This record gives sequence, structure tokens and C-alpha cells, in this order.
Amino acid sequence: MFIGIDLGTSNSSLAVFDGDSVVVVPNSLGENLTPSVVRMDARGAIVTGRKAYGFLESDPANTWGEFKRLMGTGDRLPFAAAQQELLPEELSAKVIASLLADARDGLGFLPRAAVISTPALIELPQNHATMRAAKLAGLSEVALMQEPIASAIAAGWRSEPEGMWLVFDLGGGTLDVSLLKTQEGRLRVRRFRSTSSACCAPRPPRSPPPRGYSRPASGPRRTRGHRPPAEARDRRRPRAPPHRSGPPRRP
Repeated sequence: MFIGIDLGTSNSSLAVFDGDSVVVVPNSLGENLTPSVVRMDARGAIVTGRKAYGFLESDPANTWGEFKRLMGTGDRLPFAAAQQELLPEELSAKVIASLLADARDGLGFLPRAAVISTPALIELPQNHATMRAAKLAGLSEVALMQEPIASAIAAGWRSEPEGMWLVFDLGGGTLDVSLLKTQEGRLRVRRFRSTSSACCAPRPPRSPPPRGYSRPASGPRRTRGHRPPAEARDRRRPRAPPHRSGPPRRP
């Protein structure tokens, strides 16, 4: 039996493969996706997942999400009430530990080894941070696999001698496109494009707007697909005379 973990920026999940089929292990709420969110209260007690997600807006000073983007940067994320700071990989470890606890409740045993999927272009610091998060969560054996390769294997790739795969990854607010190629029986990422730098790229945390803040009015905003009324278009510039084809008419 093999354990696979998708440690996502927005949500995470754990699945088990028994050699024939893959089954996603639901969390304690019966959901297949667990929000990658961690909250710490004034006593230092930590909650993760859906229970923490509800505090992102009501208690942002003690709740963190999307910390995967800061993995490997060395930035410490503060929890004001408890006056503590944790590394992003330490927060990821809390999410992984929550997934492992759900697996223990659903499978009857606590996994000690797992495969964790990573972005297509992951740098060495983020790689080491992911391994450290897995160790902190209690895993003794960890293998990392690039997400597009994991997707191709799930879609049916089986050590074919030659072939190419195009993998689209609709992530948390991003679109990643990977071109994979089989070389000597191994699948490798040959090209990669992303709509943003969400592939574990450092992003400084943003403080929430002050209470009572409202966006100043700046007049009507023009959105894509919007066209001003016909009379307004007519006032902007004179209309050109209609084009006529063929020789000019004699007076």
C-alpha cells in the first residue's frame, strides 16, 4: 500500500494506492480537501484545515494560509496572540500531520512513508523545506515527485519507450502547463510555463486592511467587454464617411 500527499498552496489531500486503485482519504469532516491553513490561539493551541480557514478574515493576526509560497525562504511567520513565530515548513508540517491523523482514523494505521507531490520547477531550498516538513510531521521515509509527472502517471503513463505529454494544472489561482517527454523509460519535464510565480515563489505577507476601511470611490470602472453608450461614442470622434467601392460617380 502506497500513500500519496498533495501538499497544495490552497488545499491539501491524502490518497492511498493499493496496487489496483487510488482512494482519497477524507478528513474528519468527510471532505476530500483540507485547506492548507493554520491558526494558533493565545495558549499556543493549533488548529488546521477547515476549522482554521474560518479565522482567515476574523483573526488574520493569528491565522496563516498560502505559506507554501514562502517555503525555504527562512521567513518566520508571527502569531500575535501566542507571541510565537514559525517557519513555513513548520506550518506545512502541521497540515501534513493532520492528513496523517485522518489516514490513521480511516485506514487503521499511521503511515510512516509517503510520496509528496511538488511543483514542476522546485528549487533546492524548497525541496529541502518540503522534506523537513514531512520529517517534522512524523514521516520517516519520504519521496518527492513533480506534480505534472504524478498527473501523467495517474492518467495512464506506463514506461512507454517514446512519447510526449502536455499537462495542465489548474491550481489555486494559477495555471501551469508542462511538456513531458519519455527518455530511456523515464518521464521528465522538458518545458514549463506558469501564469504566475506561485511555484513556491517568495511572496511577502500582506497585512489586512484596518477595521472600517473601505475602498475610495474613483468613479465607474471600465471592465472587459464594456462599451460606452452610442451617443458617447459619437461625441468622442466624428464618423468617417462610408467607404464606397468602384469608380466615383459623376455629378
